[in-house]
Amino acid sequence: MFSISIIPLFIRIKERVILMYCMNLWQTIYDYYFAISTKYAVNPVVFISIHVVCTPLLVINIWWLLRTKKQGKPVFVPMLCAIVLYNIANVYLVVVGRNIPLYIYLMLVVFTLYSGYFSVTKIREKLAKTTVACEDTSH
Repeated sequence: MFSISIIPLFIRIKERVILMYCMNLWQTIYDYYFAISTKYAVNPVVFISIHVVCTPLLVINIWWLLRTKKQGKPVFVPMLCAIVLYNIANVYLVVVGRNIPLYIYLMLVVFTLYSGYFSVTKIREKLAKTTVACEDTSH
């Protein structure tokens, strides 16, 4: 009887410990980002908000790009919008940031080129599929 009644108490204590750990972890992350935000003059809320807002817009833009290609229209404007949406947070960091170390700029360039390459490759595959689908339906 004693061991059965202590199990729910143990689970509640374990849940509290996990919750306290998560709260402490969040506070540590929060403190870290706000400490570096004052050092480099970049507002992390604005930086993260740009990512949160631009990500769905980028997905919508890729849909617009594919639809435009499927209709046989020029894709310059949708592609330009996709590039801007993809890089706007990094542009914010470069324009607003002060005293940012050189390795951060190098990391931005490497990450942008690396992820940009794979994004362009994936978009080209989708565009090729769209073109093939358009050709199949026109015959």
